[in-house]
Amino acid sequence: MTLNLHVKDFTVVRGGTNMGFTVTGAPTGEGKLDIPRLLARMYACRPDASVILEQWTPQMGTIEQSIAEQERWAEAGVPYLRRLIFEIKK
Repeated sequence: MTLNLHVKDFTVVRGGTNMGFTVTGAPTGEGKLDIPRLLARMYACRPDASVILEQWTPQMGTIEQSIAEQERWAEAGVPYLRRLIFEIKK
């Protein structure tokens, strides 16, 4: 059996009319998802589990700008997750 966690951080903002919320992606570790707690609980149960970084990056003006933004988020998110996983597993 395999356990694989897909991590996708997010933010929730109340709409301007106070009649709803907007859920958007956030750079890993900067949103509402309690990633350290989530990973700790997962690895406590399944130390062999794996993690995949998913990103919900905003659409920018051009496809090139959107790809560049996704790369920036990944360049920060991957090391963040690696550090957390290393700390939890030691």
